[in-house]
Amino acid sequence: MAIFNGDDCTEVSNIALASHTPSGPNAHGSAAWSSLLNQFTTGPEVFPAIQANSDQIRSLTATFTIDDSGTETGWMQRLAPIAPDPDCSLQITIDERDTTSTITPIYLMVRVADVDNWYGVARYRSGATPTNNCVLYKMVAGTPTSLATDNFAISNGDTLKLEAIGTALKVYHNGSEVTNLSTTDSSITAAGYFGIGMGSVAVSSDKCIANWRLDDLIAEDLGSGSPTYSPALFARNRRRL
Repeated sequence: MAIFNGDDCTEVSNIALASHTPSGPNAHGSAAWSSLLNQFTTGPEVFPAIQANSDQIRSLTATFTIDDSGTETGWMQRLAPIAPDPDCSLQITIDERDTTSTITPIYLMVRVADVDNWYGVARYRSGATPTNNCVLYKMVAGTPTSLATDNFAISNGDTLKLEAIGTALKVYHNGSEVTNLSTTDSSITAAGYFGIGMGSVAVSSDKCIANWRLDDLIAEDLGSGSPTYSPALFARNRRRL
């Protein structure tokens, strides 16, 4: 097991995520973000961006302002290069969680071939609709399927991780396996990109909201098939509440 890629989202000026060069000690030498999806039905179009000196990924307008009035908004970004092995994991830190809306999920994705083929976990705010606020999805040929669901609270500074080893899919919250989200599926077996998203990625009626603030991505190559969790390795060097 080894860290393959990452991004601590450090910037000194406003920048769209697709124009940001992944930063920090875990960033791969060829690391780069690119957009796979950006959609909106009404209101302003929003994009994933990093605000000056915030070190956080948020959904903002083209002028880097907050406007959550749009409907059915969503985006998806992939992190290059492709993972060296299908067995892999992606972890993200939730710097600030959404506490106001019911249809504004964030996504972590592995084995991403394109916008229509991936495994992902969607996290809605605690107490939101759907009642099960964490949903494990597969997207195959553009059709999303819920594989498992669970309901658990999160706090600012928590980590969420999606892991795929063979046909086994697991989700971790602060390093502990969420057993209700553990399942198996053999639909997607090839190595792919890592990805993140927000809003109407799998459910068209969902939307983006700027309240979610994401940080500290860690992408792992688990080709050995024996994942471990090291508190020292994944410990945050800062906590913003």
